[in-house]
Amino acid sequence: MFTTFNNIIDGKPRSAETSYHGIDPSTEEPLWDAPVATEADVEDAVSAARRAFASWSDVLFEKRCDLVKRYAEAFLSHEGEMMQLLQRETGKPEKRVSLTLASPYTPYSTLKAVEIGASIFPPGVLQVLGGDDKLGPLLVSHPQIQMISFTGSIPTGKKIMELNQRRGGNDAAIVCHDVDIKATAPAVVMAAFKNSGQICVASKRIYIHRSIYEPFLAEMVSFTEGLKVGNPLVADVDIGPIQNAMQYAKVQSFFADCKEKGYKFATGNGAAEHRTLEGESAHRKGYFVTPTIIENPPSNSKLVTEEPFGPIIPVQPWSEETDVIARTNDTHMGLGACIWSRDLEMAERIAVQLEVGSVYINSPLRPDWRVYFSGHKESGVGGERGLQGLLAYCKAQAVHAYR
Repeated sequence: MFTTFNNIIDGKPRSAETSYHGIDPSTEEPLWDAPVATEADVEDAVSAARRAFASWSDVLFEKRCDLVKRYAEAFLSHEGEMMQLLQRETGKPEKRVSLTLASPYTPYSTLKAVEIGASIFPPGVLQVLGGDDKLGPLLVSHPQIQMISFTGSIPTGKKIMELNQRRGGNDAAIVCHDVDIKATAPAVVMAAFKNSGQICVASKRIYIHRSIYEPFLAEMVSFTEGLKVGNPLVADVDIGPIQNAMQYAKVQSFFADCKEKGYKFATGNGAAEHRTLEGESAHRKGYFVTPTIIENPPSNSKLVTEEPFGPIIPVQPWSEETDVIARTNDTHMGLGACIWSRDLEMAERIAVQLEVGSVYINSPLRPDWRVYFSGHKESGVGGERGLQGLLAYCKAQAVHAYR
């Protein structure tokens, strides 16, 4: 298990005079010390990056691919340790290893992933800085940093609008009349509640065709009530905790609003009995929330119009295509959407009318690295992945030669 973490600057680990620590969301216990980078660290990292770029830009594509493959192999050689790290800092009940975007709340996997890569790439090509809320502004405002890729909240994103960013979403799932109810309902539930709903492309509004509304909702409720909430280190846990106290409080505000307005809880209530590791006390610590479905709240309700980023979703019936398309588009966000139907022609007809960056038919949202991933409206400026995403990190140059 990894227990020490450093900034990586110019290919070397660097400690810091000041540190902070994350919180295990399953137990509310402090995790390991993480470094807080200084302005001097930022300057050193930028200088190292500029030095590295001079030679890295001349490295052939095939050589770069070889280094990336070596990095992947090195990373996967630590698969078990990285999986444990992710489980402890994020609360995800991981079934496979993955790399999350850096956050002050979850710094450890990113710090360690870059440390692994530092032994493979030339110094300065791949660096990482841990920090507090002062670090972001230093990086964003630095005159020699030419590109920022940001994933996070809309208010923060608006502060760096001129830079490449991808922000939150309020993604809809449209369930058509012809689906296999028993097969589709669990997939729709997990598209909403995976990682406790803490995924930007999670389904956050569920529209079910009126002709199957009752049986489909019943199947969703049945499957949801069978999900096991608890410490992600427990083998049979499906849903872990909310990652931090601030987000937990935000999610609870949606529960409070629904209760205050008298909305119908099809299942769930906000509190959660959760599974602990053997030997742990049965205390109530941990930011656990019961996956919850709210039945047919008003379209102008807080739950429908805002992104909870937690395991609580509204379900509403629909009858006409024009109506469900209009309701899906009635938001200032536009990251993605799912359509569930056996009729692909109908699904594609609906898809092209949705004001979102990505539409997935008969699948939860799972972006493909080969395809451009972006948002419409306030869900993004710029994008990533695919050829177009790679071009965002390039500078165009035209050379004109005349005889």
